[in-house]
Amino acid sequence: MLSSNLATLLRPYRLLANKHALSPIYRCLQFTPGKILGCSASTVLETKCDHGLAETICVDATAFLTILSSLPEAKEVTFSVTDGVLHWVCGPAKGRLASLAVDDMPTITRRAIRGAH
Repeated sequence: MLSSNLATLLRPYRLLANKHALSPIYRCLQFTPGKILGCSASTVLETKCDHGLAETICVDATAFLTILSSLPEAKEVTFSVTDGVLHWVCGPAKGRLASLAVDDMPTITRRAIRGAH
């Protein structure tokens, strides 16, 4: 995925993440296969995203979004996880971000719509 597309896709999470929250649930982004999830005390936001990670990892939202805004524009960004650390490469830039231990991330439950065929 291009860095500029990912930055646009994750822009709403800047309003959601609270770097001063005591609970890591409100400070992190959770990457799961095919989506990214973040939450505040009143909102849970889930975004479908082809980030390429096959495992679940939580990282500090403020740190990740700051890194994302500093990446070269319109360059392919790739992610991988090794020993609980998120690694990223985007053009000549590369780095890593430690994971956060989060026990119970909220989830968005899906309800069947009645009358749908």
